[in-house]
Amino acid sequence: MPVSPARATAFDILLRIEQEDAYASELLHSSRYVNLSSADHALATELVMGVLRWRSLLDRRIAEASSQKLEKL
Repeated sequence: MPVSPARATAFDILLRIEQEDAYASELLHSSRYVNLSSADHALATELVMGVLRWRSLLDRRIAEASSQKLEKL
């Protein structure tokens, strides 16, 4: 199943935030993603900001359900 451009972009941005300590707002407005349609850009923004907003809860729930430590995932 193909991945939508918005979801691929959101994943890329979240990965860069995690690995490079980059800022979401700078990445979302960078020229790298200028070719996204306005709908895809809006969805990518919502996905990124939603994950960041709920990150603590998501991390806690994943840690509770996983047999591995969160740092190893």
